[in-house]
Amino acid sequence: MVRISEPTVPESIGGWYKHHLFLLGLDKIKLCIYQKLSSLHSQVGGGAIKSVVSDLVSFAKTECVTHPKILEHVGMSSEAVPRHQSRHKSDVRSFYVQVAYMMLTEPESKLESLADALLELYLESRGYKLTMNEPVNAQEKQILRLASKYYKSCSINYKLLYDHKSYPRRIDIADQSLSINLPPLPQLKSKHLLAKALMHKELYRAIFSENHDFYKSLVAKNISVDRSALNVIRYDLSFLDGLGDLFLAGESSEFLCKFRHSEPYSADDSFGKKSYNLLRTVLATNTLMSRLAVAYNLHTALDDPNVRELLESEYIPYMAGQRDSEPPSCQARYEEEFIADYFEQYVGALYLEQPVVAKSWINSLFEQILFSITDSYRIKHRKQKLVQYDYRAWGVDVIGRSLK
Repeated sequence: MVRISEPTVPESIGGWYKHHLFLLGLDKIKLCIYQKLSSLHSQVGGGAIKSVVSDLVSFAKTECVTHPKILEHVGMSSEAVPRHQSRHKSDVRSFYVQVAYMMLTEPESKLESLADALLELYLESRGYKLTMNEPVNAQEKQILRLASKYYKSCSINYKLLYDHKSYPRRIDIADQSLSINLPPLPQLKSKHLLAKALMHKELYRAIFSENHDFYKSLVAKNISVDRSALNVIRYDLSFLDGLGDLFLAGESSEFLCKFRHSEPYSADDSFGKKSYNLLRTVLATNTLMSRLAVAYNLHTALDDPNVRELLESEYIPYMAGQRDSEPPSCQARYEEEFIADYFEQYVGALYLEQPVVAKSWINSLFEQILFSITDSYRIKHRKQKLVQYDYRAWGVDVIGRSLK
């Protein structure tokens, strides 16, 4: 990515690049705060943490962009921003642009300090008292220990995941007339983390079946199998897909900037904010992520009959071939969304364990996907030297439908 050394936005920078910096700053702050709240995931779940992050971002739009304590972290002065303008969209965008500049030019600790300050101000305003290392109670600890034993002992089909010679990784686009080859799936070192990444957060009910070894281990310890026990597992599982989602958002913003400055796309003067948003949306669609999850066999690699039966009978009956008819459009979208979670979970687990590897792999993945915008998508002009690509047509070919 092009490194920016100046603390202010040069007038010559195009609108799409300012928009990119705004989204980059916003994405990175969300990810940083989500990670800071990670110790609470077994009590409230990843979904609740994402809600807090979303609420904090909304709070920042109205309260933080002119707060001296916050502005000093990004090299801005509250005197330069009149108080009555604190709710203006332009002020919010300028703030996150400055955050992006800080991220690109300063040590990572600066972003960490800003996230701490935002979180502290948010909690004060909401009247919350949050102990980041608040321990779970004795029964919840015991449930998590037993779950850990299950994760470490369960059967996983490593060949499905990592034997790339037997299972070539690719996705087909343009009605299967074109293929995008995918980079190999990086291997998770921790079996405990791998099993959690391959267990969809909604399939926790499967291991609470009376014939499952995990359920039997709870009974043997005289642990009551009630809603609170189920929630301990569900909340614990829900953290990874939230982490993966936010990590992917930030990486897509970063990579699109690299893509825009790469040949031959750098010569396309028509590339602007709309093109940037379109490509970013394609990379984030459940359709694409579900295809990636299937290509890497993420939804089938956990070899647990109870989990597999629940997955195929209740959540993806059409994709699993348990229905003879074509799925209604709403059901097809639901199954795509469900399978897409597997990709986000794996990405979240990889980022948690091997952040550098995760970043490198996702960049390789985005490169293979976006560089499939070949000359076949180039718009023909009378002036042959004019370079322009039909990104919308490419998006339709990738996900099979037009984006609004």
